[in-house]
Amino acid sequence: MKRKRNQSGLTLVELLWAMVGTSIIMLGLAAAMDATLYVYGETTEQQRLQQSSRIILDTIKNDIRIASDATKPGESMLQLKFIADDGATTFTTYSVVNGGLVREQDGDTIVLMPGVPGRFLIEPFDIQLLREYVPILDEDGDPTTELVTIVVRLDVVFCVGDKSETYHSSTALRQNY
Repeated sequence: MKRKRNQSGLTLVELLWAMVGTSIIMLGLAAAMDATLYVYGETTEQQRLQQSSRIILDTIKNDIRIASDATKPGESMLQLKFIADDGATTFTTYSVVNGGLVREQDGDTIVLMPGVPGRFLIEPFDIQLLREYVPILDEDGDPTTELVTIVVRLDVVFCVGDKSETYHSSTALRQNY
């Protein structure tokens, strides 16, 4: 088929080549969009992990700062003792149960962060209690030691999906023993 000089437009072959080129460009854009959405989802999960971890650790650290004493009654457990101005004593215990963090105080149990298998878990955490004593003389002049400070060191591993992050925290108890 011959084209006349005054006839304008595209031939069928040119139109097919234009469609193939456009399809390749569209597939490239779709792949780029898919990769962008994947990275966005991963970043969002990581951000949720960090934010949740920070809130949980801040809650525990605030309690540690105002506690009178700290003990480790079991694996992945931290018990804090509080003495009120009137002398009343209360205890708060933090523990990992089924991959979640639980806070028990005065018989009330609050799940601070539930563990969801495959989605969010807290691994059993490592707790170290560092007690610092200084030598002093008692009323009779005999040498003894006095507790100066207690530092609670926590190593907590938070897991979201297949990602995990370890957070380290060292917090000193108030120093009015």
